[in-house]
Amino acid sequence: MSESKAENVHQLSLAISFENRSIQATVDLNSSYSSLLKYICGQLFKLPSPDNFALRVGETEELVTEENYRRRLRVAKSLKVVSAPTVEARELFEKLGTTEEKSLKLAVFSIQKNLKDVEFVDEFLLLGGLNSLTKIIGSSNGNVLAYALNSLLSIMQHEYGWENIQPEFVQTLVNIIVEQNLVNICRPATSILIKLVCADSTAKSAVQCYGFNFVYSAILDAPNFFNVLVHRLSAADYLLQKNSLTLMNGLLDHVTDAHRFDLLDKLEELRVKKAVMSMMQSNSDGEILKHLLEFQRLIIRDLNRKKRSNPLNYPKQKEMLEFIWTAASIPGSMSPDWFMIGFDTETPIKELQRVGLLGFLCMHSFVDRNRDFYAKSILEQVSRQPERRCPFAKVCFEVIELLCDYWDINVGYTTNTVVQPLLLAFDSVHDITVKAFFRMWTEMKATITDFAKVSALVRSQIFFTLRDEPKIYLYQFEQSMLEVPYHVVRERQLKELEQEDDLLSKLAVRNLRERLYKESYQFVKEQRISCLSNGAWFNSAPVKTKGKPTYRFYKLSPNRKYLHYAEFSDILPNKLSLEQLPEKVDLSLVTSIVTGSAASSLNRKPASSLTNPTSGVSGIYNFSLMYGPDITLAEFYTPIETLFSEWTDGLNMLFDKNIANKDTAELIQSLTELELKVHLLDITAEQVELPSYCEIPELPSNFDFYYRDASNEGGSIMN
Repeated sequence: MSESKAENVHQLSLAISFENRSIQATVDLNSSYSSLLKYICGQLFKLPSPDNFALRVGETEELVTEENYRRRLRVAKSLKVVSAPTVEARELFEKLGTTEEKSLKLAVFSIQKNLKDVEFVDEFLLLGGLNSLTKIIGSSNGNVLAYALNSLLSIMQHEYGWENIQPEFVQTLVNIIVEQNLVNICRPATSILIKLVCADSTAKSAVQCYGFNFVYSAILDAPNFFNVLVHRLSAADYLLQKNSLTLMNGLLDHVTDAHRFDLLDKLEELRVKKAVMSMMQSNSDGEILKHLLEFQRLIIRDLNRKKRSNPLNYPKQKEMLEFIWTAASIPGSMSPDWFMIGFDTETPIKELQRVGLLGFLCMHSFVDRNRDFYAKSILEQVSRQPERRCPFAKVCFEVIELLCDYWDINVGYTTNTVVQPLLLAFDSVHDITVKAFFRMWTEMKATITDFAKVSALVRSQIFFTLRDEPKIYLYQFEQSMLEVPYHVVRERQLKELEQEDDLLSKLAVRNLRERLYKESYQFVKEQRISCLSNGAWFNSAPVKTKGKPTYRFYKLSPNRKYLHYAEFSDILPNKLSLEQLPEKVDLSLVTSIVTGSAASSLNRKPASSLTNPTSGVSGIYNFSLMYGPDITLAEFYTPIETLFSEWTDGLNMLFDKNIANKDTAELIQSLTELELKVHLLDITAEQVELPSYCEIPELPSNFDFYYRDASNEGGSIMN
């Protein structure tokens, strides 16, 4: 079929109304929007100055513009002639100056529903509407305050025009969050603060002049802020709970180095991880899932940062080491003997560099929270022959490595699409696992040469216990690690070893897996984005209408900044070029991707919350690109689940967001394991014993030597 035959009919019959009058008329989509508006205003309704008027879709109240009028009119049944957004903006701005509460309430309420239109926003900001709203927020309460906050939030959804917010207003906003209890006030106030926190140099929007430091100075002047925020993580109102978690994520994601430890210590003191862990174990589905996964990602990133940090630079390292030695209570030892604690040398701080600040803090935390167990264990080990001692320090290091391996902490990010609540109890899990290591050591009657075997047994039990982690509570983990009989653990491990080579548990192999995981993630990311670049056909609507169905072809531009598309009555056999796709979506405007069953277009869920989407009655999968909470930039419908997965995850990866679909996560994992086995083919053939850790020798005292090539009788120097 030729392309001309595939185009839609351009003559449409629509009911057009103005005030109480309605006329049935035929409009031509080949004409421009301005010509159409002049015809409707001048010829049909005899209205003067067409520039003072605009068109809206009768069913949805959506504004018709030069950019979207063909698309809007194709699906519309009726049109309304209304005042132009610029006219409405001028009229409503003037009403903001009134001192009469009822008139002010009506004006602010009317403003918030018009701010989704760019034309209205531009005129409103030009008139000084931003300053007017901030003054109203600082001096009002009740519904006026709620409407004004929602209006300001709507302006901020446009990602421009709010560069002049003053620090005094941020302080007002923080005080509102702390002092107000009404959810219709707290929700938009929290959302505004989120926008300010995220508006730093990393933001994709034009507004990059705020950020963490700008907001944190106001938070410090409100001592109860974090108490209130953590308390609202368990709020009855779902949206308030979600917004509070989103703000927490924003603070953690954008905190600067100068305030990082202060923020983390404050949140640790308020037990925020326990609050979020409770959310994961009780409410880990629906829209809030993506925010829980984001918190989980940020915790992994923070743990990775700590593991890479040198404990030598930690200001409290000397007193922490002194506490670890003193708490051991070794009889007759006047000065530290670090061999007795389980270090390999007398310079423990250097050995701690293997596990970084994370390992140091976890070791100190274990000693502090388990003083009796620690002192008793050290005394017991000291009384044994050196080769039969279980080295406490080395055990702590090994447990850190095992847990970091399980939770992808060494990588620094994760593609996991399910919550991992016990990650948020990392210190407690570490404590339990250290005790389990000592238990296995005793049960096995191990010697120092058996260290790797004990580690493999503990690793096996960790992975087995956490096989269904979202449903596992901390007390269940403790029971499995400390109470399951040794012979049960050992028998299960032997069965596992029949299927899996012990080589895979070695530290060197785990490090290799981490590197390959990053490579696999990047490979799948490029593959998914290439699907967008190649383009694909989607249905224009979720279900067949009375007329012939239409289709849209979407294609990502080479610079990855725009998504081009056009609508056709049939799927064309040939690939389409960008010149054939006149309409486009500016991807810098996309604030979220929502998705759900096409059976109900109103029942959407965030893309990152749908790990295994199911089609609706029509068998169609759908997702949308959103600009703010209300404006849809593009809609996609397809009966093909793989296409749905490729495009939702392709867009998520393009925006550097978490992947949404389980099959993509499994593909990354499968590629990683496949590459790992290929890399290990030579090693596994020889069954080479890989040490779990090795000391790097000092440089030679001089370089006056060379390596002799045994195959060369005359000898040679090999470079």
